Amino acid sequence: MRTMPIADLDSIHSYLSHMRHELRTPLNAIIGYGEMLLEDCAIDDPEGFAPDLNHILNAGNRLLGLVNQILDPAQITADNQPSLQAYGQQIHYQLRDPLNVVLAYAEMLLEKGQQVQYEAFVADLGKIDTAAQRLLYLMEQMYATTQNPLALENLPTADLAPAHAQVDEPRAAQRALTGYILVADDNAQNVEILTRRLHRDGHSTLTAVNGRELLDLLPAHSVDLILLDIMMPEMNGYDVLLALRQDERWRDLPVICLSALDDDASYLRAIELGAQDFLPKPCDPLLLQARIGASLEIKKRRDQEVAYRQAVDVLTAAAAACETGTFEPHSLTQLAGRGDELGRLARVFQQMAAEVQAREARLRQEVRELRIEIDRQKEATSVAQIVETEYFQQLQRQARELRQSFQQTGE
Repeated sequence: MRTMPIADLDSIHSYLSHMRHELRTPLNAIIGYGEMLLEDCAIDDPEGFAPDLNHILNAGNRLLGLVNQILDPAQITADNQPSLQAYGQQIHYQLRDPLNVVLAYAEMLLEKGQQVQYEAFVADLGKIDTAAQRLLYLMEQMYATTQNPLALENLPTADLAPAHAQVDEPRAAQRALTGYILVADDNAQNVEILTRRLHRDGHSTLTAVNGRELLDLLPAHSVDLILLDIMMPEMNGYDVLLALRQDERWRDLPVICLSALDDDASYLRAIELGAQDFLPKPCDPLLLQARIGASLEIKKRRDQEVAYRQAVDVLTAAAAACETGTFEPHSLTQLAGRGDELGRLARVFQQMAAEVQAREARLRQEVRELRIEIDRQKEATSVAQIVETEYFQQLQRQARELRQSFQQTGE
């Protein structure tokens, strides 16, 4: 936490951005848990909780719209700089009524849920009530700050610090395409809401409380997508994006940034650092679901492209091995199992290579047999040449004379 003199218009903008972020964090919990409870009631609502939950959700969305509108730093300019005392009174006045609606219906539903011993319902509703109480505290704190002349001289602002992301998606129809999603956020409620919604859509999840833990988890887990909060302790989302893009292992891993910082500068910085998408919190469930589906589809196609290139490399290496006579048929077994044209080409290549190897084997056998025949011919030729020599003929005459001599002696 640091302070800035009120004379600096930037300090007012920073304070408003900071408070908008602070107020939206409990609003994220109110809306997120409310949506999930309403989805559960759409399946089974014997106690008739849905109408009152709708009142909570409507009031929560009304609060969110007011926070986004009233605490927009862009409306405060050097030419249009209202009294902060009056500004604080306006905020307190406009937010109080919808917040009272949330508090009243949450208390009423809590009592009703406890009476029927609806434990799961009571647990989530208790989180809504806690978030509403937190929102009330922040509103009163902001009101007190803007009404205190001494406090106005040193408005509290915040550097990039904790605020996480695990805000979940809606229950719409489950998509066929699911993935292993790493959620990085230091806010436990955001994480719970988000992971529960992701699980409802069939995804598997892994969580990290800051950027450093996220980077430590990646080598041991083959995740398909990262949902990344910007404001986190130890290592913020921007530093994570930079680290991912500098590592060739994670350079192409899709990242969706989720943050209560919804200004253009935050959006542009995240995209420039490699984020595939950026959504302000609290996220619209259907929009987040669509963005996740699109990111997973891109990841799937990218993985297919990488696998295809690797398969082409295997086929190219096999062709080179055929030329050098070192081709091993089993080297294409996995590639030949593919159901696409590349797999068909591998099977044809395998068959052709087998035929070539068989022909080469037959040729080698024929060559061996030919060499044997040549050796025999050489031997026969050599014998004939020896027989025709004078020396050999003389030996033959001597042999005949000896036989004749033996025959005469015998008679």
